[in-house]
Amino acid sequence: MTRRSNVVKAKHRSRAYFGGCLFCGVMDTDGAHIYPAGPYPQYKEIVFNIVPLCRKHHQMMDNLGGFTRRPAQRINYLETHCMDEYKQQLEGWLVNLKGVLNE
Repeated sequence: MTRRSNVVKAKHRSRAYFGGCLFCGVMDTDGAHIYPAGPYPQYKEIVFNIVPLCRKHHQMMDNLGGFTRRPAQRINYLETHCMDEYKQQLEGWLVNLKGVLNE
């Protein structure tokens, strides 16, 4: 199995778990990496590192000035802008991510 197919599977699992964009609920979503794949290639296939965001919100999160490369700020942005109906799911998702990364 290729790395690309592993990333695609992780994106599908993320989308299936949440159902839609964490910020607006739109069903057509991208898989957004919490730890960006460029500076953190070792985490790009980890399912808990990927959350579903619509294209608009994915681009918004990727263009947060200095936040782009800082996972802690990206996590904070997700937690503060996430729709209420996804907050509990996101909290569990992030606990799993920290467990996998041993942080």
